[in-house]
Amino acid sequence: MTVSSTSPLAPALGRGAYALSGLLLFGLKHNLDRVVASAFFDKSWSLFNYLVPPEHGGSLLRLTPAEMRFYGTLLLVALPFIAIGVVLTLRRLRSAGLPLPLVVLFFLPLVNLVFFLVLCIVPARGDGPRETAGACSWRDPSRAPSPFSGVLWATSCRGAPAPPRFRPPASPPSPSAPRS
Repeated sequence: MTVSSTSPLAPALGRGAYALSGLLLFGLKHNLDRVVASAFFDKSWSLFNYLVPPEHGGSLLRLTPAEMRFYGTLLLVALPFIAIGVVLTLRRLRSAGLPLPLVVLFFLPLVNLVFFLVLCIVPARGDGPRETAGACSWRDPSRAPSPFSGVLWATSCRGAPAPPRFRPPASPPSPSAPRS
């Protein structure tokens, strides 16, 4: 099933909106996890708990019944955030002109953080030639592109002209006659 770019079910999502949404949702989710852990399970919860496995090596088969209830509750709390994150990531992938199956990177620990950063940086890519040229053109050649611009061009502007090489800013034209 393909979704057209004009579909109300999948409108494009810009870099800034994606970054802001992701950061706000992460902040809300983390604080919700902290409240659930402390209020209902008398546990502390920090950012490192997302990366560090449980005390016994992270095996789900070794969880005690109390731990199963705790992690099951956190999973239930996470489900709406997962759904929203997948939808936002699919919209951002579509907006950037990247393959939609890359959404699987959303589920890989640590890789998803790099993936989020890349999606926050890669510019939007339009569907038509006019939009593509506008989204990937380097409009002000007097400004030096960052060293990262080549990576951005390679990942999001395939088929568009390559970014210009470093050029110092153009000096302002000298006045030919003094103004009175």
